[in-house]
Amino acid sequence: RGQPKEGGVMLAFPEHISPSAAKSYLSCSLRFYFERVADIKKPTSVALHLGKSIHAALQAFHLARWRGEDDSPEFVAEAFEKAFLQLERDEGPVNFGEPNKREKAIGDGLRVVAAYLASPEALKEKPRAVEVFLKEEIPGLSVPLTGAMDLV
Repeated sequence: RGQPKEGGVMLAFPEHISPSAAKSYLSCSLRFYFERVADIKKPTSVALHLGKSIHAALQAFHLARWRGEDDSPEFVAEAFEKAFLQLERDEGPVNFGEPNKREKAIGDGLRVVAAYLASPEALKEKPRAVEVFLKEEIPGLSVPLTGAMDLV
């Protein structure tokens, strides 16, 4: 993604390989080609869309806590709703099926976020770091392997 394309097909090698891209290639190289090289979009599943939105909300919570900013439940709920809409715009259609499934997904996501914030598992102190990016050069691999740790 982000590479020059001609007719929807990448013209250059990627700058890095993520663990998820490597796993995708190893599990089905043809699917990898369609999704990552030809960039053919398929509707996103509700579960993936919901998971990404919840992840974005919890990232906003932990970043706010790390920065000493507003990390209230209202702020985190707003971050969830913003991410939900932004992902719909940026990543294409979500396969909601029925119109009321979209509203149900939003309600479910808000409940999951609220449950995390109210749980004893929610981070109470300032984290050491949030979204730490990792990069490793591996001999024999033409591009580096990259990844991210959500919370340290």
